[in-house]
Amino acid sequence: MGLDIYFKRTNLRFEGDPEDEEYFQKFAGMDDTKAQIEFQIGLSEHLNPLKTAWNDYITWKEERDKDAYNLQYFIFVNWLYIKLAKRYDGFIFPYTRKVMDLPQLLSMVETEVDKIGKHCDAYFHKVNFIYAYFEKKGMTPDGRYAIFNDSDLDDLIERCTKVLINHDLADVLLPTKEGFFFGNTEYNENYFANVTDCIDQLRHLKEGFESYNTGYVTFSW
Repeated sequence: MGLDIYFKRTNLRFEGDPEDEEYFQKFAGMDDTKAQIEFQIGLSEHLNPLKTAWNDYITWKEERDKDAYNLQYFIFVNWLYIKLAKRYDGFIFPYTRKVMDLPQLLSMVETEVDKIGKHCDAYFHKVNFIYAYFEKKGMTPDGRYAIFNDSDLDDLIERCTKVLINHDLADVLLPTKEGFFFGNTEYNENYFANVTDCIDQLRHLKEGFESYNTGYVTFSW
């Protein structure tokens, strides 16, 4: 339990009022719908060769057919893992550990597809200086959501870098924030470890994130 922060990049442009929660919910919903459609298209493309390999295997029972299925299996689960798990709080799916029969695999996939559109591209736990940053920048009235763009990521990375070089700048550039289950507010070893992690995750988040697109942050505690 505590402050959880989820960053999600999108391929959309936010054109409403950042403090208008109704518009924000519509924006997030459009992004989730788009992600669902893209996933279903990719799922079909990756499942077809896997199904073909499975049918050959159960028809002929040759070792080469088994090897062909195993190869297609790992191609499929690797794609699925990236699409579903993608930095989702270290989540690892059990079907990545061993080769499964196609019916069993598909049954497990069905239990996971509702997570599409709900993955995150960066996750932080009780890193309250991030909340403080967006509180100053602007967020929805209940403090649960905020939007970000490419320049915000650059600004946060730059602040983190300066704080690591000069720790005395911490309470100026990245002040902590007290709150219910917000965690530690001291500028100690744990704080600076979080600053380093923030740089790493936000740099990863920036990969493929165009300057004309908008992302959003969800806060829960």
